Amino acid sequence: MSRREEILAQGSLPLAESRRRLEAEALPRNVGALLDDASQAVSDRTALHFIDTGEKLTYRELRVAVNRLANGLMSAGVRKGTHVAVMLPNTPEWPITWLAIPASAPSLSRSTRAIPRASYITPWTTGRPSASSSTKAI
Repeated sequence: MSRREEILAQGSLPLAESRRRLEAEALPRNVGALLDDASQAVSDRTALHFIDTGEKLTYRELRVAVNRLANGLMSAGVRKGTHVAVMLPNTPEWPITWLAIPASAPSLSRSTRAIPRASYITPWTTGRPSASSSTKAI
């Protein structure tokens, strides 16, 4: 078990001690690697909890959903440099999408971007903000 896994697997520690231990560790290479580490270390712990609906996702469930969507985005042509506008309400699909977009080009994640858009934007106004942000997919 890696040091990061040991820290993640421990119960609650005082905030200062948790921060000290985590900051002493090397950073993962990207957010996807961080999710992979958490999924392996504490797969059954809650990663997301949506209070409005009571819906919860464990780290394992989140990782599976992110990988599924990332594969779908790659199949749809999301590649290096693709800007994807995301128009979703505050539901589990929003963080899954936010994590899946850079995962669709993992070695190039800095050049594939999620561009948040308010979920109330009408079809008439959709083109304008997307055009100004070089969005290729919504």
